[in-house]
Amino acid sequence: MAKEIEQVSVNVLKVHPRNTEFFDDISGEEYDRFKNSIKNDGILSPIIISSDMTIISGHQRVKAAKELGFEVVPAVIRYDIQDESSKLKALIAANFGRTKNDESKQRKAIAEYVELCGYKNGEMGNGRKKGCQNDNPKFSLDELADKFKISKRNLSRILTIERNLTDPMKELLDAKIITKDLAANVIAKLSKEEQEKLIESMDVTKQITKKEVQKYIDKIKELENTPKVNSADTVALNNAKQQLQDKEQELQDYKNDYKTLYSNYQNKDRELNQLKEKIKKEEENSPPGSFQKELKDSTIFFCGSVNQFLKEVGGYACLTDYIKELPEYERNSYIKAVNSVYVWATNILESL
Repeated sequence: MAKEIEQVSVNVLKVHPRNTEFFDDISGEEYDRFKNSIKNDGILSPIIISSDMTIISGHQRVKAAKELGFEVVPAVIRYDIQDESSKLKALIAANFGRTKNDESKQRKAIAEYVELCGYKNGEMGNGRKKGCQNDNPKFSLDELADKFKISKRNLSRILTIERNLTDPMKELLDAKIITKDLAANVIAKLSKEEQEKLIESMDVTKQITKKEVQKYIDKIKELENTPKVNSADTVALNNAKQQLQDKEQELQDYKNDYKTLYSNYQNKDRELNQLKEKIKKEEENSPPGSFQKELKDSTIFFCGSVNQFLKEVGGYACLTDYIKELPEYERNSYIKAVNSVYVWATNILESL
């Protein structure tokens, strides 16, 4: 019995929310030719919709019709399609294989259809799931392969890949970094964590060979058979690591203190040179009495500065124990600074 064709307003039609999840839109020159065909000849094949006006088959025809200004399109209303599962099953069945589609979407569509119709992990039940006819048994693998016009081997491989590969691994498959056979026969047997580690350990910018993956699997097995370190040894190792980190931090603190001391020394040395220049100018330009007063004031200032300097850095004499641990440049700079102070003090004492 032929199904009745009705003229349905394009304004009431609803796009199936998961259509683009499984099928690509027509684009480019192909879509232009498709649209011109509808413009010249109209919609020759009616669209299929559910009772709530959701498009099951005909998304591209409706899209073109709207762009061309059509107010109605021919449609067959499937009143037997009520729930969401039956809508999705009908969507996949009606559109699969009609146009060139992305491989990842093809796999996803097949896996989703198989789930909806009850075939799962090679098991066959006594009746169809919701959305499939209840008067027939669940589809066998052979029946499903025939329905999708692919071999039983390819169908089994698709289901294995879609169910067991992680999303990043599927991306490598679609980018042809790994082959379908490698994905289904080897990588699909790895856990999610093992697949993540495999991606991290390999150069994913070039094709990965079966030999490389097998080498990785052998390494995993070797690690699994390696005796594990007991908890006491682990604690001791962690303590040793912490002590080493503490020592490294302590050495860094000493280095920072040295830099601060050396900076203070340079500042004081500049102050001393400035004081010497000032005294020299006072001797040359000031009367004797004024010079004596200035000298006295400068002496008091100088003594105070020296005392303040010694007060700030005197407690760091213990740093000499760590001079050997400093890099050669810093060690030599430290020694040079101390010698400069020593020579200056010796010259002053000898001149008194």
